[in-house]
Amino acid sequence: MKHLKLNDLDDRLFLEILLMTGFAALLNIMSNILLGYAMSLNVKWLVMLLIISLASKDAYQHKRINMWKNITFGVVIYILIPLAYFEIGNMSFIHLSYAFLLTVIIGFLTKGYTRWILIVSHIWINFVLYMLQTFSPEVFPAVFRQTINEEYAFIDIAVQLLVVLVMSGYLTMRFSNVWRQAHKELNEKNKKLEWLANHDELTEVHNRRYLLNYIENRSSDSDYRLIIIDIDDFKNVNDQFGHSKGDEVLKHLAKKLKGATGEDGIVTRFGGDEFVILIDTDDQRRADLSSTLASEIKNFEVDGVGSITVSGGSVLVQPNEDFSLKLGEADKLLYWAKKHGKKQLNIES
Repeated sequence: MKHLKLNDLDDRLFLEILLMTGFAALLNIMSNILLGYAMSLNVKWLVMLLIISLASKDAYQHKRINMWKNITFGVVIYILIPLAYFEIGNMSFIHLSYAFLLTVIIGFLTKGYTRWILIVSHIWINFVLYMLQTFSPEVFPAVFRQTINEEYAFIDIAVQLLVVLVMSGYLTMRFSNVWRQAHKELNEKNKKLEWLANHDELTEVHNRRYLLNYIENRSSDSDYRLIIIDIDDFKNVNDQFGHSKGDEVLKHLAKKLKGATGEDGIVTRFGGDEFVILIDTDDQRRADLSSTLASEIKNFEVDGVGSITVSGGSVLVQPNEDFSLKLGEADKLLYWAKKHGKKQLNIES
């Protein structure tokens, strides 16, 4: 037996409401029988049970959801509500309670033109019925009202009130939980998107976009150290050991760079196997970090690959100096390091 899971939240809620309404219909039928009411009062509930049974089967299989929403709400609004009104002969508070509950359900589970058509129809039909009751009460046949046993009216109202309050309470909590969950998931997705916008997903350090925005919005009048790092012979690593091992090398290097700079530096994957580091602190701390970086990246081991070396170029950037130009100077120092033996950090004094 193959059934699709109800992954769509609206569809899942629709099925829950169908099941609750089915339970309410059964309760009302049993109550009417026990209280000795005429069987004609159960017609509307039997119709509801028939619709619910058919709709629930399709809803459980995730089929024809919108069709059954339209059928269910349409039958209730255009047929069952007028029928119930004619049976009672007036707009009782129970009728108003069901009407309000139905309005909330329609508003939550439908959308677009369908929602407006159903809600406007619901309001208009109830308004017309109330006007008829007020100005033309003779349109409500007495035979309908006589089917109600006044002796048990209290019990009947108590049952109806219990059904309305239980359904209202459940749906209110359910809708509230749905809203809270949706709000939580939206916040989590926004945080993830914000993180992805500013970080490299593979190495988890900052990305090029973040660094450029940081430089553009940097308001400090102090200088900073700019370092560009490049893995020696990284193409050979990918060719010989595969791109998965190449990714491991990148992640390993990013972790070492992040650990060496700590809170005093910004580590960025600038592109491919190229990392740019910005050390924004006092002179002595910059010198210490540069020395630490040179030692850390001089030579490191990666499982399954072996010894990895990197080369780098470093320049001091004064306030108001153009970042792109200084990056170009650092890149030239990196190129010099590559041409003169690799495995070194070429620092401009």
